[in-house]
Amino acid sequence: VYPSSGSTVTVKFIMDSAGKIARIINVDSTANDSASRACMSAITDRAPYGDWTDDMKAVLGEQQEMTFTFYYQ
Repeated sequence: VYPSSGSTVTVKFIMDSAGKIARIINVDSTANDSASRACMSAITDRAPYGDWTDDMKAVLGEQQEMTFTFYYQ
């Protein structure tokens, strides 16, 4: 079942300097559970994303909170 048009899923998570998802902090969704799980999987299933450069670590530290929002149309 597809989510209704205009639905959103916002996933807040922590990524570490090794490119791994340390943890999912929050999922805020106006879509159905299936869509929410698909969005979380889109983030977690592709990890690790690769090591951060020294310049990235200097700016971001060893972990960074990130927020992705998915829009269903």
